Amino acid sequence: YFSVLGVVVLDIGLLLLVWFIAMIVATAFWTLGEYISNGGHISPNAEPGAMAQLLISLLSLYFAVLVLSFWRTGKLHFPSTQMTPKKMALLGMGAGAFLFLLTLVITNALEYADLGSKPSNQALLQDFSKQWPIAVVLFTVVLAPIFEELLFRKLLFARLAQANYLVTAYLLSGLLFALMHEPSPTGGIADWLLKLLIYGFMGAVF
Repeated sequence: YFSVLGVVVLDIGLLLLVWFIAMIVATAFWTLGEYISNGGHISPNAEPGAMAQLLISLLSLYFAVLVLSFWRTGKLHFPSTQMTPKKMALLGMGAGAFLFLLTLVITNALEYADLGSKPSNQALLQDFSKQWPIAVVLFTVVLAPIFEELLFRKLLFARLAQANYLVTAYLLSGLLFALMHEPSPTGGIADWLLKLLIYGFMGAVF
């Protein structure tokens, strides 16, 4: 068990390392672009703005996910299932509809109890959607889900599931999925733990 868990920890460590290196390289390219666009001059205190920082972070993360996905999951395959493609599609759509309705119920219940709070990334996405609505839709509907599947389901869940540690697979992939969406308790510990519980359950269902 601990050898399998150690491999998972290694994967996460490698992901963070590649992410860090990619961010350094991306920031260097940003600095070079600023240098060229300003005619060979750049302020010593120049820093990427909020949008540039977000793009650098996301692009670096997705690059790291791609690298780890191709590097570390080449031999990870689930055993063949007896479920037909039609049943699998129905199961996927049913799970999505279930989570959508459950999220609506929980959100309304929390707001009714005066406990509701927005996810930490919602305000940022709303601001960006005013300027780049199509880009935000593509990111939230297409790009983010693809890379979440590669990281949380293919890299993490599949490795543990293949070793027959399904409970650990659900718990760990769900927890990391939650921490990716709510990394810090900006709204207080209780609010943070509640969001981690909700996001963690969503990650486990996915």
